[in-house]
Amino acid sequence: MNPQEKTKFASFFKKSTDKTSSIWNRKKILQKITNARKLQKNKVSNSETQKQTREGPSRFRAVVHVTKAAVYRAPKLLSINLDTPRVKPEIKTTEMTTKLKTNILQGVVDKKHEYDADIPSVNAICCDEKNSVWIGCWNRSPVRSLTCHDKIQTKEQYDMPVSDMTVLPSGDILFTKFGDCAIKKLSRKDGTISTFRGCMPLFPEGIHVTRSGDILVTVVDASNFLVTKTTTRKVIKMNDSGKLIKEIEYGSHGLKLFILPYRVTENVNGDICVVNRTGVYLGQIVVLDKEGSLKFTYDGNPSQPCNDFIPMSIACDNNGCIIVADPSDFAIHILDKTGILIQYLNSFKIGISPPLSVCVDQKGCLWVGCMIEEGKQSNTSKVYALC
Repeated sequence: MNPQEKTKFASFFKKSTDKTSSIWNRKKILQKITNARKLQKNKVSNSETQKQTREGPSRFRAVVHVTKAAVYRAPKLLSINLDTPRVKPEIKTTEMTTKLKTNILQGVVDKKHEYDADIPSVNAICCDEKNSVWIGCWNRSPVRSLTCHDKIQTKEQYDMPVSDMTVLPSGDILFTKFGDCAIKKLSRKDGTISTFRGCMPLFPEGIHVTRSGDILVTVVDASNFLVTKTTTRKVIKMNDSGKLIKEIEYGSHGLKLFILPYRVTENVNGDICVVNRTGVYLGQIVVLDKEGSLKFTYDGNPSQPCNDFIPMSIACDNNGCIIVADPSDFAIHILDKTGILIQYLNSFKIGISPPLSVCVDQKGCLWVGCMIEEGKQSNTSKVYALC
């Protein structure tokens, strides 16, 4: 019994004893209070059991988005801490087929390959179909193509700064540059750079080639967090020749979906996953279906609500896992395709610098591009391959 309950009980008991001095009445009153508390406790217990069965634990309540067509409910979020191995992620054994799911989701890394990137930060990283990985920096050259066998090696190199990039089926590179209103194309045959598509007066930020060969691009009118009726923050979809197919900017109620859409990727089920920066130290993951309707949002690890969540990169594997780089907390968040947090990987504990960018190659290896850690004497960032 806590002090507040003791005070209430003492007050109630005193009033009762003022009415009668009978010991029998006192015992009856005490018994009534005890029975009432037991009844209330049982009601609360039953209510919580029903609520958890229906919605999940109350501290992980789902965020509900109402649309005209249907009600989309983000599922409950499950936090997995590597420090408590007794807690296991709720993953079906039959689903754990790739190295990413069998190893990294259990906090196990068989091999960790390390590479000096020779750039201040690896803010752009992408994988091609030949298991090569491209890395780049927004304010510094060069862009490199890497492979990993027994160690990470450089295959190709081009002098150009990039904000984000992706690989076309032809092998050419599409990329965006900070402050440039055009999407650029790098030809691998002769190394020439041309304009693939202009976006004036908007600035392209994140870019990704889908499995069907279409191109997703996040575009903004300004790189700030001020959103008004006249600002433009959206995701556009175009074909491989640059012809516009779809624009995604508003939700079903006419409200803007994004504050600063920074990165974009496609999941295996066709969902469009967007890194939405909402403030200097805030961000969220916005997941839409293939038609552009909102499915759910993810705002960070619910077991650590005091920590900043600043997502900077996003990737999906062949099983639909959504991998998010969060450098502010030395963390890699891994969600399933319904939005459940199935792993919270502390990169610091496995010797990785703050993760700034992520991608998954065809072999299931997770590639992590990093930024220089504060206080370190090194002037170059690292790239890691976790297999």
